[in-house]
Amino acid sequence: MYLHCTTEEAARRQRQFAYLLLESMHTQPYAEITIGSLCKAAGTSRTAFYHYFECKDDVLDLLIDDALLNYYSGQLIQINDPESYRKGILHFLQYWFDRKQLLDALQKNRMESKLLERCRNHNIRYHIHASHDALLKNEDNRAQIITFAVNGLFSLILDWHHNGYSQTIEQMADTVERVMLSPLLSI
Repeated sequence: MYLHCTTEEAARRQRQFAYLLLESMHTQPYAEITIGSLCKAAGTSRTAFYHYFECKDDVLDLLIDDALLNYYSGQLIQINDPESYRKGILHFLQYWFDRKQLLDALQKNRMESKLLERCRNHNIRYHIHASHDALLKNEDNRAQIITFAVNGLFSLILDWHHNGYSQTIEQMADTVERVMLSPLLSI
């Protein structure tokens, strides 16, 4: 687990490690990146590293969490309002299209599942407002349905990225709308 920083300077230092890890993941396999090499690139000691993180995996968690939290801060997708829903989906697709460097690093290191894992660790059910369908009023059902939808959505993002963004953002939004708003048997 990484330290949740309370000062801007500490948060800046932590993000520095995360972005150094991201850069390193483009030039060498994740397994070969060492804490020592991150510290050297950051111009700091291992002691400083361990002030913020317990291990290298914590840096990767922070990198992904930072991307997720930057998206989720104030972002809502309104399923029961078609215009707002479309804008929310377009924003979501554009946001992750702009995070190509992160997705490239995860794909190159065969770690795309880490993004899905971190999504599950975030309390995302409050970032999607669904219709007042009786099925969604039950909190257990709601959590399972939202988890299913979000995992599916991120799987579409990863597939889109893996295929070199062969569809435009508008075309992907059409696909997402069709998949998210249609019963599975009618697709």
